[in-house]
Amino acid sequence: MNEEASELYGALKSDKERLIKKYYLKYMGECIAYAQKQFGCTKEIAKKIYQDAFSATYENVRAGKLKGFNKAPIAYLKTVCNYKLQKHRKENGRYIYDDKVHLLDGLLTANTEEGKSIFLQRITSLKKALKALGEPCKGVLIARIVHKYSREEIAKEYNYKNEETVGTAIYRCKERLSKLFFDLENNNTHE
Repeated sequence: MNEEASELYGALKSDKERLIKKYYLKYMGECIAYAQKQFGCTKEIAKKIYQDAFSATYENVRAGKLKGFNKAPIAYLKTVCNYKLQKHRKENGRYIYDDKVHLLDGLLTANTEEGKSIFLQRITSLKKALKALGEPCKGVLIARIVHKYSREEIAKEYNYKNEETVGTAIYRCKERLSKLFFDLENNNTHE
């Protein structure tokens, strides 16, 4: 365990408020940016996830479940953030979009020029993301979502071992597509 990890662990174990606050603030920005980039969530949700992750780490140390950090504290916190984000998704729906980022928002205001522009930009981003996704992901997602193929049909068409493997492939492909889409949307927002 490195010096920083030892200091944080000791602070959490002995409830040293000043040091806990120091490390809480030190890792917050990086963890929030990580959550936003990895999962396309809002800053508010990312901050809530980070708070939950830091609290869980604190509670695990205090309860004796965590005996020390065998990796850098930031890596541990990101792992806990991942877990908390997955839990949040299960409880609140698959995707953690901000309303401003949701692909179909443009439809609600498509009768305005701005609404049409937003919707067309999102469609363009989605097309670019699909193109960048490549095969077999692109084909698998189109087969499942557009053509409504069963997992069994996709397994035969794309030579997957079984239906569970197809389910995993679909999940991973959706995750990659979502990340590509949000990266494109974020780049368009900052231009």
